[in-house]
Amino acid sequence: MTKIFETLEKLEILHTLIKQRCTGSPGCLAKRLNISRSSLYDLLDELKSRDVPIAYSRSRRSFYYTGEFEMNVQLDLRLIYKDEAQEISGGFYNFFLPFFFPDGTALTLHHRNPEFLR
Repeated sequence: MTKIFETLEKLEILHTLIKQRCTGSPGCLAKRLNISRSSLYDLLDELKSRDVPIAYSRSRRSFYYTGEFEMNVQLDLRLIYKDEAQEISGGFYNFFLPFFFPDGTALTLHHRNPEFLR
């Protein structure tokens, strides 16, 4: 599995656990996500920098959302032809430059929410 897909999977698991208020301690959560404790805090800091309302309760031993929050992570992948690439990328943010296959088709990744990259 590539790093981007691993990260998206970890985000999905993290969101579910936080929403259910059953993350366990930071050390347990990091183990569950198969990342270091410092990487967990980096990920949480990144989410907080994007105004995700996350806090930790020592008494419950869990991270939780301090306000209403839903996370929807979506990745659209599809093959496009070289002449379509410019039309499709209008209004979208590219994570990577298009990769062109020998037959002229291209693979690009787009995120539909411009706020994601603010």
